[in-house]
Amino acid sequence: MMFLDRLNGSLRRITHNKVNIKRYMVLFQRLNMYLIGGALAVPFIVYNVFDDEYIKKRNSAIFFKEDIRQQFAGLKTRFESMGEDPGTFEQFYKEQKHLYYDDLAFIGITTLGTLLPWLFIIFARPGAPVQVNRKRQLIYTWHRGKLYAARLDQLQPKCPATAGGWELSGGWGPLVLHLYPAGKVYDEQGKLNKGKKFKVGLYIPTLDWENKQLLRFIEEFLNGETSLPENYQTRKGWLEYAPRSPKELPSDEILDKAIDEWAKHSFWGSSHDYWGIERESLNVLIEKSQALSKPTSSLHDEVKANFHLELDNFSKLFDKFSVLKPQSSQPTTFQLNLPNLDPTKGTAVLEVDIEIEYWLESSYIFDDNITLSRFKYELNYQDEKANIDFSDFLPQGPGYIKEIIINAEYQQQGQPSMEIDDHILYEYEAPTSIPRDKFDIQRGVPSTIVHMPQWRI
Repeated sequence: MMFLDRLNGSLRRITHNKVNIKRYMVLFQRLNMYLIGGALAVPFIVYNVFDDEYIKKRNSAIFFKEDIRQQFAGLKTRFESMGEDPGTFEQFYKEQKHLYYDDLAFIGITTLGTLLPWLFIIFARPGAPVQVNRKRQLIYTWHRGKLYAARLDQLQPKCPATAGGWELSGGWGPLVLHLYPAGKVYDEQGKLNKGKKFKVGLYIPTLDWENKQLLRFIEEFLNGETSLPENYQTRKGWLEYAPRSPKELPSDEILDKAIDEWAKHSFWGSSHDYWGIERESLNVLIEKSQALSKPTSSLHDEVKANFHLELDNFSKLFDKFSVLKPQSSQPTTFQLNLPNLDPTKGTAVLEVDIEIEYWLESSYIFDDNITLSRFKYELNYQDEKANIDFSDFLPQGPGYIKEIIINAEYQQQGQPSMEIDDHILYEYEAPTSIPRDKFDIQRGVPSTIVHMPQWRI
């Protein structure tokens, strides 16, 4: 029971067979925003409440038209006393107003910069929880209108020592799970793809490596070795108190339909939980398949349609729209395989987005993201390939690239549209400290340090 009590900041019991795990990243970012927002708010309040000289200059810049009007009144009196024409106020205003633009820009930028962290705290919402479903033997969540899921052996879990490298000691990092959209679990060789990373757990944990115990819970829960009691009390951390509540999973009806679709394309199994009904015997299936050669059979049209569908799916398995493995470990070019590319069959439409996550030395804690829609490319009709070169559009350093993700859509005229979702072209893993024993995290055993060279920019 002590083990489950330690995890009540991360777990929430839904039913006997379903448990939700909190998302981690927004809580980590929210603490950073409190620290940054507090640091910016102190000088902002001091200057805007207690510094009379700054307040006078601020009001003069904000209400600059009135300030110019007062200047014109004094100037007009002087000119008239000398018998000279001071001109019109409109002309004087037009000549003077640009002198206030720098002060206005400074006030606007400092005010917006002070407000941004607090706007993030108010409006940013943690993503939908990751749900562990014992009956389905799946771990899944909902992200941008799509189900991402995995079996236990597909998770590729990682337990980094820290969340962002800024903690004073290791052990505060999340549990990182790889989840996949339907049909994106395995590559052309049947090897496990890198899924989309979802970080789960509590921030700030109550003890070092607490979030790593979530992996142990997931394994034991799916294997029926542990369960959350009906009176299990979930604890809410202080970083979770915000005006906007976390996102929720969709309704059971939508979720079950999405899980069935995911399982149909991504789960190698034959239980009725995934097929809906028990599969027919081999003799019955053989008898039905014979209708393919009997046009007079009542099942002929149905079997023929299913046969062509199977052929299409088999063809797509070996010749599908995909990102080919780049030759470089730090790729600035890559190739897309474009099945059925043929200029004689009409126009082909190809849309590619390259999302680059990077870190600059000038940005301290924050990561930056850009999405490239401009790059050099050429089509090779003979090999049915598109060659993409984005080397001229990399972000400017100094810093390093963290991740490059490809999203693309392709359609040859007369053929169905095909998509590539969240394909990881490059990923940098920061050095992490990993305890040797996966289950016992409190023994203080020596750790393994994993290093990877940075892609500097």
